[in-house]
Amino acid sequence: MSFKLTLSKKIIFQAVVLIVCFSLVLTWVFFRLKGNLYQEKISATRQIVEVGYSLLADFDARVQKGELNLEEAQKRAIEGVKNLRYD
Repeated sequence: MSFKLTLSKKIIFQAVVLIVCFSLVLTWVFFRLKGNLYQEKISATRQIVEVGYSLLADFDARVQKGELNLEEAQKRAIEGVKNLRYD
């Protein structure tokens, strides 16, 4: 049993195969990029939280040493945290 395909059917078949392959590659690339972006967002969030925590720990240490009173340290800490940016 042999299949005889006309030239137009062969061209259409090749085009369909090419489109399917291209779609698969694009899908794979999309999910790879999506995963990378998600990991970058997690990392950026972790970093900004650590910076905020370090800032608060520094002001707490300065209060414990007596360099700042509690109210002044709280005011400065609030300003410092307000100035942190999440990009």
